[in-house]
Amino acid sequence: MTLRVQSIAIAMAALAVSLAAPTAAQEDEKADNTNLTSETVAVANGRWIADFGEDNCTLARRFQSGDDPYLLAIEQWKPGSDFDLRVAGPSFSRFSVETPSTLRFNDKLYLEGLQTGKAPMEKYGTMVAFSNVSLTKEAREFVSPPETDGSSRLAAVVPTPPPPIEDQRALNVETGKTITAFALGQGDQKIVLQTGDLGQAFKVLNQCTADLVRSWGFDFDQALTRKPNLINPAKVARRVVDNYPTAALRNEEQGEVRLRLIIEANGKVSDCIAVMNNPSEVLQKGACKQMRRAKFKPALDEKAQPVRHYYLTELTYQLY
Repeated sequence: MTLRVQSIAIAMAALAVSLAAPTAAQEDEKADNTNLTSETVAVANGRWIADFGEDNCTLARRFQSGDDPYLLAIEQWKPGSDFDLRVAGPSFSRFSVETPSTLRFNDKLYLEGLQTGKAPMEKYGTMVAFSNVSLTKEAREFVSPPETDGSSRLAAVVPTPPPPIEDQRALNVETGKTITAFALGQGDQKIVLQTGDLGQAFKVLNQCTADLVRSWGFDFDQALTRKPNLINPAKVARRVVDNYPTAALRNEEQGEVRLRLIIEANGKVSDCIAVMNNPSEVLQKGACKQMRRAKFKPALDEKAQPVRHYYLTELTYQLY
């Protein structure tokens, strides 16, 4: 772990140099938008702050719009082209969890229909979260089996079809260099965070996630022709629904559970680790119990031979 921290520290030093204070042009653009009541423009107010844990990698940065503080956090749980996005600030209090949101990089519409998570956040007012934001627009399927008894349902998120291996390994640094602002919108509301060039930030996250995989005992540089694939995800999701933990139902517990599975060369699950702090340990244990029974097509190396590998997935328990 010490070597990992040292290598990240070197990268963070470069990041601090490359991401400077907002330019005069950015300040002028902010001033030009002050008369737009539906648009809020926030400029960077500090350097990127790194929080690299045992299970995830996060970069966060503070922003300012007048007297109002804003926060942007980019988080990854594994190497790849997708990430979780968390943003906070007073303007997000008007966002609704029932209304889809849009995400723009610079001024170009990139993703629409994003589902929003929302929670209060000290000092910033309101935090909203978006999961699995992908710069390559990887297709994802939300598997929602029918309700079994009218009281509960679970939605499991799985990639389908699996994106190309080369697209799973890292954030595209060159693409990051072209991004200078995130704009989140909902209805007639628009909040713009002027990030500056994100190339170096992506580079730091790539280094962190590569070291993360090594800390799990895997060779990040191993060439694969296939990552583990879950067999019949709809059937697995239905089984999880049918076995919604009794204690969780009684206490009306719900929420997202993120799991890291170890898939052996024979396709069997040998370990399940809950990698996100969920308030319900009952849901974590219930999800792992069912996912240990799941069957996978194992990862294949460059010679098309089955090999041991990891697999991350998310399950969202939701009561209706």
